[in-house]
Amino acid sequence: MRRPRFATAVLLSLIILLALGLRFACYTGPIGSDDHDYYLAAHEMYQGIYHPSNNYWKNRFGMILPIFAFYEAFGTNEFAAAGWPMLCSAGAVMVCYFLGKSLLDARTGLLAALLLAFYPLDIHYSGLILPDIPLSFLMAASVLAFITGCQSEKYGPVLFFVSGLLLAVAYSCRSMAVILLPFLLLYAAVFEKKMKPSYLLFVLGFLAVTAAEGLYYAANGLSPLHNIRLNARAAIAVNTAGECSTSLAYYPIVIFRNVNVFGAYFFLFVSAMVVAGIKRERGPLILLAWAGSILLILQFGVVGIHPLIPIVKVRKFLNFATVPLILLGAWTLMKLRGRYRWTVVAFLAASSLYFLRPYVYSANGTPEASGSNIRNVVAYLETMPPKPIYADLRTQAMMMITSRFELTSDRFRNLYEIGSPEELKDCYVVINRFYAHFDRTNPYAKVPYFVANYPAGIPPRWRAKDFVQSAVLDVP
Repeated sequence: MRRPRFATAVLLSLIILLALGLRFACYTGPIGSDDHDYYLAAHEMYQGIYHPSNNYWKNRFGMILPIFAFYEAFGTNEFAAAGWPMLCSAGAVMVCYFLGKSLLDARTGLLAALLLAFYPLDIHYSGLILPDIPLSFLMAASVLAFITGCQSEKYGPVLFFVSGLLLAVAYSCRSMAVILLPFLLLYAAVFEKKMKPSYLLFVLGFLAVTAAEGLYYAANGLSPLHNIRLNARAAIAVNTAGECSTSLAYYPIVIFRNVNVFGAYFFLFVSAMVVAGIKRERGPLILLAWAGSILLILQFGVVGIHPLIPIVKVRKFLNFATVPLILLGAWTLMKLRGRYRWTVVAFLAASSLYFLRPYVYSANGTPEASGSNIRNVVAYLETMPPKPIYADLRTQAMMMITSRFELTSDRFRNLYEIGSPEELKDCYVVINRFYAHFDRTNPYAKVPYFVANYPAGIPPRWRAKDFVQSAVLDVP
């Protein structure tokens, strides 16, 4: 009995190391999205100057506190900031195994862990300083604790409390974590067929985290419900901003157009869901209910009824269904004979590695390319005499963290407050071409014409250093 357990532990450890190696190889880092709010707020904590505000993203403690802890352990740099999503990605591989062992069997759990190690969507987002991978991990860990609690009379109450705690931390990362609640209710009602009084401990676990946040806000002179109100306002604002699609055709289209982050897994997932519906075995049906409820909410969910406000659709949200889909895929592959199964696994792994090749972001016009260029910009400016730097606010944040905060906020000026190049002198101008193009379509962003149309409008006396997605202008 000890030998199989030891072998399983060794195999799982090797799979986790493999998963981490692939994710380190495809590391992305800062991209100038909402990630800058997390690593800047964590840096304020590190300096001891953080205060809660009306910035919803800077109050996501499920992101900010872990990044702050990584800063304390490894210093204030972009790799430390990315440590939390990386750790969560590795944790999801482990959770995937234990869920597979609990609902299916240990061999299927190991295969699921291996499939997740190679899954391009998870690999891609694990290197971004965003809440999507932590949310996916914490939701899956909450499900594991809840299901294990239902199976254990001795530790059930404690596990229900832990499950609620984990979901509350996920909610603190992003309020969308509540989309897991319908599945947990469905599991209790349909698969357990009874409502236990100890389920209330799940509620207490959830409230323990939100109450702690409320006390923190009250201690800082704000309403204890400050973050809940921020969540509600932000949900409406984000889903009505018009920056993301609400089309019902979005997810079917994006899966085929973004093959580099979905690989061939989509076809495995669809097949697995069909097989699970036909076979109607308990474990796979639980996973089907879990994945199906998440996907249905992402596709048809709303955040408001009067007026009707659909949930915006973004490809990264599909991470929230990754663990149950991977487990279903592994279960389906276990139905095949050994040689056929491993042929499919080898194909999935090889195709994933192939699709990950374009993750040299400087080769395309994406936020990720912008981030890699900012590293080049910072390295270049470190060789130049110190002068004020004009850049948009997101680029400023990326430059601060990629410089390990050696480029401090007092060096920067807001480029979008400048109307004419004639107003500038004895400074550097950093033009992030991706965000200049992006902000041109934003009616609230006043992008100077010489930025939006670079290089047109640049005085000839300015010395330009061009990168693929960025430009540094030395203004005499």
